[in-house]
Amino acid sequence: MAVLVTGANGFIGSHLVDALVGAGEEVRCLVRRPVVGEPAAGSRFYVADFTRADLGVADSVLESVDTVYHVAGATRAVSVAAFQEANVALTERLLDRVNRARQAGLPPRFVYISSQAAAGPTPEESDAVTESDTPAPIEAYGRSKLAAEHAVLSQASRFPVTVVRPVAVYGPGDRDFLSIFRMVRRGVAVYPGIRDATVTTIFVTDLVHGIIAAAHAPSAIGGTYFMGHPRAVTWRTIYRAVADVMGRRRFREVQVPLSLVRVGGAAGDLLGFVTGRPPLLSSGKAALAAPKFWTCSSDRATRDFGFTAMTSLDDGLRATYDWYRSHHRL
Repeated sequence: MAVLVTGANGFIGSHLVDALVGAGEEVRCLVRRPVVGEPAAGSRFYVADFTRADLGVADSVLESVDTVYHVAGATRAVSVAAFQEANVALTERLLDRVNRARQAGLPPRFVYISSQAAAGPTPEESDAVTESDTPAPIEAYGRSKLAAEHAVLSQASRFPVTVVRPVAVYGPGDRDFLSIFRMVRRGVAVYPGIRDATVTTIFVTDLVHGIIAAAHAPSAIGGTYFMGHPRAVTWRTIYRAVADVMGRRRFREVQVPLSLVRVGGAAGDLLGFVTGRPPLLSSGKAALAAPKFWTCSSDRATRDFGFTAMTSLDDGLRATYDWYRSHHRL
């Protein structure tokens, strides 16, 4: 038997593929563009056209697949429609293909990698969001991920499904935290919005172990799970930890008012409309910067299949920094 991974050359997907190959799995990968370099032994990549109903791949790609890890999607897009296409429509097409494979043999397990954004921020009167809370996404990306979750869970009567909601993920290869390291190297910490906003984070290796554990746990069938470190931290704490890892004792803190962040987001929307390329800052990203708390509980994952995020923030940031340096990103 084999496993199928979509988005296998992305940040989370590439780590997932490495872990699956390391566990002796035969891994088939669906990606939007060819892979640069030699794929890991035990993995095979297929360039798919995710806009087509059949995804542009032969039925044989899904033959003898016992688990589908759907990681592919878009975190940035130029419009609501683009988010719907990349996150909802693609998921529905993949579910259709899995249904066809189900009719030809044993039904595969389907694990969807969603996002904390699908649940929305933590109300200030709450300690942490749980899976039992009613989702309340606040921008287009989160709403598209929630819609994709609904599409996945609607198939629960046909084959076993599981939804995983990662939090702020960091680790080797991540681009978002790279910008934090680069700012600290320049001696500055820029907070777009609330400096002491509190977030739940997770090191990518811990997340991947949790995803695989969920895929193998009968108790996780039909479930939705947050995955994050039990200790939430502020962005100020993250910047200071990055500075410690880099040996920087001093840096200047700059807090950008939310009003300016929103103006920048609107300008980014206009730029994206004109160029057709997703901007780094959009009104959606600005909305994500406004809440004071993005925290959640992973107790359900711990209870159902023993998930625990073991990597401390300091250890995770050091491993991330070492990777950036060895790959000449810093």
